[in-house]
Amino acid sequence: MIYIDSNVFIFAALTDDERAEKAKEILTRVILGKTQAYTSAITIDEVTWVIWKETKDKEFAIKESLRILQFSNLHIIPVDEKILYESLDIMKSLKNIKPRDAIHIASCFHKKIPIIVSDDSDFDNIQGLKRLPLD
Repeated sequence: MIYIDSNVFIFAALTDDERAEKAKEILTRVILGKTQAYTSAITIDEVTWVIWKETKDKEFAIKESLRILQFSNLHIIPVDEKILYESLDIMKSLKNIKPRDAIHIASCFHKKIPIIVSDDSDFDNIQGLKRLPLD
């Protein structure tokens, strides 16, 4: 069971390098049901915004985010009051964690997901969570 950070979807949509290939490989495993995967509702916001900002193509950004919502075997964790409280507690205890990263971490903890697939080193050294990078 894994949690997929927004940058995995972004690399798969926008780049054509080694990280993009690994991102596509992971997403294919999820779609085929070989890997049980989760992500947060805020991932859709992040992916849409970054793709729109990078490409200047709002329609493409929306299309890519709609594709994510249609992935078989990808579970979207809602950002509810419990997740938000936990994310704020995480920010109190981990001084360098940003709000959105704290929401991703809280989402992992809420579903007892031990692995986050991400290229963001801010998820390193989080007790109870192992980061699997794309490189």
